[in-house]
Amino acid sequence: MKYAYALGKIPTDDFQANEAFFQVALLAYNLLNWFKRLCVPPHLQRATLQRLRQRLFVVPAQLVRPGGVPTLRLAPSYPWTSDFLETLRRVRRLRPPF
Repeated sequence: MKYAYALGKIPTDDFQANEAFFQVALLAYNLLNWFKRLCVPPHLQRATLQRLRQRLFVVPAQLVRPGGVPTLRLAPSYPWTSDFLETLRRVRRLRPPF
């Protein structure tokens, strides 16, 4: 968490602000772990945040609207298209708990 979530340095001199910053970083950490557990293909479930950024979050694509329908066109040179599409399929299968 020290490097991936910027916890290597205390951001302010105010204890309460630092506590809030730490709580937000813990929330981000927990959300990412649930995302990995529920949505990411099995071979990426132990991946670091940097690897997930590289393969799933920072994706070369273009948002187009053919016929008024928003469509994401992935770059043909994007090497992890199958991982990205599998993650999208898994996200779509999620159902709310209530």
